[in-house]
Amino acid sequence: MKTKTGEQITWAEALKRFKQGLADLTPIQKLKNEARGTLIILIGFIVSFGAVIWKRTAIGFLAYGLILIFLGSIIITGLKYISIKQQLKYFEKTEKEAVNVKELLKDLDDKCVLDRLDGNKSKQEVK
Repeated sequence: MKTKTGEQITWAEALKRFKQGLADLTPIQKLKNEARGTLIILIGFIVSFGAVIWKRTAIGFLAYGLILIFLGSIIITGLKYISIKQQLKYFEKTEKEAVNVKELLKDLDDKCVLDRLDGNKSKQEVK
């Protein structure tokens, strides 16, 4: 197997690199992937539900059981998708706030360093 750079590696090495890549995913990346997968499953359930409704006379009594199964699956998967999207929104908001806090701390630290360069040995309170 070859890498993007043209380097020849074994399947064991490729699997090791793949596992490391999965381990390095951020929580936001994991949630985005889970949301995409759940949406695909939801679309599959809806299409299958429509097919069963469309051909219910050909399937017979089994169609009613399938309708119930698909209906329950659509509800559960839909709620899961909504939950994942809410988690994703929360994580993205939290990440933005963390970046803002880091910038504020950096600004505060810069002001403390400037105060020390001015001859003040103690940290002054920044208003």
